[in-house]
Amino acid sequence: MSTYIKVDTGNVPHLGRRWRGEASGAVQRILANGSVIVQRSMRKNAPVGVTQRLAGNIQRTVGNGEAKITPLSKYAPVIEKGRKPGSRIPPWRNEDFQRWVRAKLGNVSPFVVARSIARKGTQPQPFIEKTYKETEPQIQEYAARAIANVISKLEA
Repeated sequence: MSTYIKVDTGNVPHLGRRWRGEASGAVQRILANGSVIVQRSMRKNAPVGVTQRLAGNIQRTVGNGEAKITPLSKYAPVIEKGRKPGSRIPPWRNEDFQRWVRAKLGNVSPFVVARSIARKGTQPQPFIEKTYKETEPQIQEYAARAIANVISKLEA
């Protein structure tokens, strides 16, 4: 599960050489700066669990007309969407899960906790969705300013 910033550059090759260079530079700035804004917000919104790994493992990659901001933790989708009651048992032998059980509940069997989670489910904590809603207007505004700057340069 990722958050993307995608700038449609399909018409850029049809522009003149000067337009193409300015537009390409603006797109790269929008992607680079926009992805930093999204990554920072996602780290702030990520729930802080026992391992504290979720916020620290949010990767940002920029290239080919898009930026991708992705939590690398395997459990990020489960945190984002929750678990439905009656779903498969979580990977109770997983080291992070066992550490979480010990820290939250003490000397309780991770298997018993996993079985309970499978039966009852978990509530979603939509930190990625929240990040999108928070940052989308900022990115739109930043992109509009960057494009306006390109147009004003080219009109001069």
